[in-house]
Amino acid sequence: MFPNGTRLVKGCRLFRAAVRTLGREALVFTFFLLLAASATRPLIGHLRTRTLGYTDPFVDLWTIDWLSQHLLQPRSFFHGNTFAPEPHAVLYSDLSLGTVVLALPFRLLIDDPVPLYNLAVLLALAFGGWTFHALVRDLTDNRTAGLLAGILAAFCSHQIYHVYHLNLLTIGWLALFLLGLHRILRRPTMGAILLTS
Repeated sequence: MFPNGTRLVKGCRLFRAAVRTLGREALVFTFFLLLAASATRPLIGHLRTRTLGYTDPFVDLWTIDWLSQHLLQPRSFFHGNTFAPEPHAVLYSDLSLGTVVLALPFRLLIDDPVPLYNLAVLLALAFGGWTFHALVRDLTDNRTAGLLAGILAAFCSHQIYHVYHLNLLTIGWLALFLLGLHRILRRPTMGAILLTS
């Protein structure tokens, strides 16, 4: 009798389901963010003034700062302000582009490289935990297994030992790639292809 009303009800149900799913995922990401803050303590209390480690973070701090400033400037993106007059100075160190993508939204709010770097450390750990959680939950259809996998992958001794090396800390993109491959093998869709790429 009301075909458009039926579509509207179905659309509302889909919308509510999507909001519930996003809420659950936000909760899981918050859980991993709290774990990251705990694993890197006392960093959370000194985000603006200190970094973890001694001199190791300096190169990553500079790289994150430079790349996040120049991401939309292709001509100067790889031309760092070190090793003058050599061109493409950024390529002499590890790029950490995956971490730059995570920290980029905060670049609009934070101009100082120290808190930006510290946020990148926290985000890299939390992102790694959340993505490995998503991968294992998708493979097993078990949220508890996913949470355990996220904890073990992002907060294992190897990760925490290298908490000063941002390039080694950002493992979340690997989990997203594997999740996309698994979904392509299960049922090839454009979303799975985009997730893998």
